[in-house]
Amino acid sequence: MKTATFVGRHGGFLILVAVMVALMLPVNSHAGEFQRRRDDHPLVFLRYTLYPVGSFLEYTIFRPAHQIAALWLPEDDCFAGASGCNTGRKQRQRYRASRR
Repeated sequence: MKTATFVGRHGGFLILVAVMVALMLPVNSHAGEFQRRRDDHPLVFLRYTLYPVGSFLEYTIFRPAHQIAALWLPEDDCFAGASGCNTGRKQRQRYRASRR
């Protein structure tokens, strides 16, 4: 009868513990440092005020409107004047037809 060593039986657990300890070690962070070229611009306050407004509009108006429009517009229709419309779909259809 063979006897397994401690490392052989518990090797996965020891690796997991080693990874967890490595992840808990302190890391040098540069998040709070002042960067003169970027943070000293006279219009930087516009970035700090307009970015949240733009993100709010994107998630509350523009993304839902895109989803609704995607539900209503069939895949075969193209906007007037668009060149190369649905080329990806045509290529997929040709690929599927060639595989049969």
